[in-house]
Amino acid sequence: MDVVCLGELLIDFVALEPGRLIHQGPKFQPAAGGAPANVAVGAAKLGLSSGFIGKVGKDSFGVFLKDTLCLNGVDTQYLIDDPRTRTTLAFVAIGDHGERDFVFYRDPGADTQLLAEELDAAYFQQARVFHFGSISLSQEPVRQATLQALNMAKHAGALISYDPNYRDSLWPDEVTAVEQMRFGMTAADLVKVSEEELCLIANCSSWPLAAEALLQDFGSISCLLVSRGAQGCTAFTRVGRIDVPGFDVKAVDTTGAGDAFMAAVLASLLNNEIPLSPTTAPAELADSLRFANAAAAMSTLSSGAIPSLKTFTEVEQWLQQHSTAS
Repeated sequence: MDVVCLGELLIDFVALEPGRLIHQGPKFQPAAGGAPANVAVGAAKLGLSSGFIGKVGKDSFGVFLKDTLCLNGVDTQYLIDDPRTRTTLAFVAIGDHGERDFVFYRDPGADTQLLAEELDAAYFQQARVFHFGSISLSQEPVRQATLQALNMAKHAGALISYDPNYRDSLWPDEVTAVEQMRFGMTAADLVKVSEEELCLIANCSSWPLAAEALLQDFGSISCLLVSRGAQGCTAFTRVGRIDVPGFDVKAVDTTGAGDAFMAAVLASLLNNEIPLSPTTAPAELADSLRFANAAAAMSTLSSGAIPSLKTFTEVEQWLQQHSTAS
């Protein structure tokens, strides 16, 4: 198994008319969502073997979500359906420029009910990468399950990939969110974070200074990736940084763009056998980051997260036609 992802898998009800707030949207289309699940599908579509660990309700939404992962080539033997809780729902509105507005229905939500004892250490022995996000650190018992998974993955020698994906309505308060998002960094080798999240986590108004502060605070991090939307991304390693420009596209929906980026980074690193270590030079990551920027840009050209994820061939062909970045 190349990549094992753990975390939330939920239904996104996406507003069909852009430029409206959620309460103004007359029609919504259900779609599979959840950042770690998006990464699992993205990795599979890019040619990696991937598996997903999580929990959904034993309801129609849960069946739809499991079917979606299976149809996209993701191993679901550790996706558990829970008869006691309902599948988590989220309503998503898309602004005029592709920005998103979320309302979650997760009280408690099946994704929060994953138990540590439901994990299988043998599954992590197969993994080259273990990927998780901060949402599974926001409530118990899934928080303990996430910590157990981290221990299992570390023991198995997997690369630890982490996305502190911040959704304020899923946390009791900002202080708790920052505390847990920072905790997730203590074991991570590779971290992907937006400029806004970076400044929040580091309590710093300058994102480059915030990145340097986090590298100092968390010695396990070999590479900190800052996703910067249309401007591309910046990678910070222990020996320097590199800025890789993005692509000039007219975004329709940015939902899942960061997950498309993350999946593409992992696919490129694994396919090209690029190791991450304290001595990794930023220049070694340039091609992988350009590939990831392209995958992210392509994902914004259509609606929905999983439906907009592309195959390796599609990204490569798109790159050949879009050689000039913005």
